[in-house]
Amino acid sequence: MLGAFAGLVPLLLPATATGHGLSAKVFLTGGRLRVEAQYSDGSPASHGTVKVSGYRPGQSGAGQPLLLEETLDLEGKYAFSPRSAQDLYFVIEDNAGHRAEVHVPAKILALHQQGPEKDPGGLVDPIAVSPGPLFLEGAPGWERILIGVAAILCLGFLAGCVLRRVKAS
Repeated sequence: MLGAFAGLVPLLLPATATGHGLSAKVFLTGGRLRVEAQYSDGSPASHGTVKVSGYRPGQSGAGQPLLLEETLDLEGKYAFSPRSAQDLYFVIEDNAGHRAEVHVPAKILALHQQGPEKDPGGLVDPIAVSPGPLFLEGAPGWERILIGVAAILCLGFLAGCVLRRVKAS
């Protein structure tokens, strides 16, 4: 019985799961860049740190200091005006080890410096988003609860099968 059910377990698990991942988006409005960071449950990354540089994280940045290092506000946001249209790399971190990276290419900044791009509703779309989809991002709360309960029940069933098998041997 356990062998037949064990083959179905991979189908129940998400391809990419983050227990409490961090994501970030960068917006450009009126010549100001605004980074917004939030966790996968939708809560803001309050008081996280945002570092902006002109070089990709992990690359040698010798001779290139950080352009800025600031603290996100209570809503997980920080805004500033870039001095020029150059490649910008945002690294957002919190004190718990979560991290998100966003790259804003110089060509996007140059295009937007010619005039703000707004949709008819007055809302601005993000010009850059941290890579990687978050598990259940945007799913309604009832759907998240249902999937969580199903996962707990599946794990409980598997644990019961293993315990019965151990007791039988």
